[in-house]
Amino acid sequence: MLCYSDGMKELTQQEIADKLGVSQALVSRWLSGRHAPRKATVQQLAQVFDCDVIRMYEYLLDRRIAYIRKISE
Repeated sequence: MLCYSDGMKELTQQEIADKLGVSQALVSRWLSGRHAPRKATVQQLAQVFDCDVIRMYEYLLDRRIAYIRKISE
């Protein structure tokens, strides 16, 4: 389960994938920071989580930075 302490909905990666019509593997890559979703997808993710688009971008950017740091070690 993905749980966001700042008020975002709690959903599994599969539930997110089902809502967006994509694979669970793709959602995993976005949320792990391995890949960045397109602008339209970020907007859809924000709708799924019922949050502000900026907050979704911030979350995804934090994940991307963490991933880059991890692979740079």
